[in-house]
Amino acid sequence: MLDEFNCGEIGVLSMLAFDQNPVTAGELSEKLNVTTARIARILNSLESKQYIRRKNDRTDRRKTFVTITKKGKELADSTKKEIMDKIIQVIQEVGYDEIQTYISIVLKIRSVLNNQDTISKSKQW
Repeated sequence: MLDEFNCGEIGVLSMLAFDQNPVTAGELSEKLNVTTARIARILNSLESKQYIRRKNDRTDRRKTFVTITKKGKELADSTKKEIMDKIIQVIQEVGYDEIQTYISIVLKIRSVLNNQDTISKSKQW
């Protein structure tokens, strides 16, 4: 199931399923930290598959609200279960301690890279 969708689509559906309140494309862009152009492509794709619905605001026609459809909610729920099953499988096969070690190393690497970015920016004229 996950292979049929990209991360952006799953992220939008998950957010809509969790929040369950209509949101604008701009709000999705901000919450998911992606460009509005990327959100527009994702929403077009999801709408063509009937996973979301868009509706114009009655008072401000420039605003369009996005809601998840029943079909989209069912997909988000099954996707969440599939992801959780994969996480459980990884924990069982790799082991909790090794995963903790991996996470610790990744966080240290990220910290080093962030520090290098900060240093590089401060050296720029």
